[in-house]
Amino acid sequence: MNLPLSIDQNAGSSAGLSVIVTLIADYFARPGLEARKERLLDRYRARREFQGLVNRILVSASAMSSDPSVSMTPAEAAIFSVQIDQQRVAVRDAANRLQDTATGFLMAESPRVRQVAARATGWILGIAVSGKTNLEAGIELLVVGGQLADLLALPKKRVLKRRAQLQQAEALFVAASTGTDPNEPQSDS
Repeated sequence: MNLPLSIDQNAGSSAGLSVIVTLIADYFARPGLEARKERLLDRYRARREFQGLVNRILVSASAMSSDPSVSMTPAEAAIFSVQIDQQRVAVRDAANRLQDTATGFLMAESPRVRQVAARATGWILGIAVSGKTNLEAGIELLVVGGQLADLLALPKKRVLKRRAQLQQAEALFVAASTGTDPNEPQSDS
């Protein structure tokens, strides 16, 4: 059975038109989609690097906050002290890279998260270059780095939990700048 010529022409012209429209749409849409994909990949890479640096700082801080004087001989304590000093240098280097990496992905975060993260990274660098003992610096780095790691690990979907964590981090920074304990109740006198 032969189909009428007009049906064959309609099917052919319809297929040809769909190919042309697809090629035109692909030609105009592809560069924008590729650029968006690259921006997203760059942001995810920066976030992974940032979280890796925070984790490196936390590991070094936990080593710095240990007190070897009880269970080590003087020779072992001297070797341990050199290793802890190397950990402090590693924290300083990681803190410098932390500030450089932060801008890569924090632009997608809310202004409040950006502000808390910027304060935390600045504080971490300040602790790393301060004249505090390794034990004091290690404990402070654990507190600040832990706050930062918790804040970044929380998904954006958990808005109430994230808001509570932001308030906790902000209270910690305010307390540190005023020299008060954030866990103490404030007196109204």
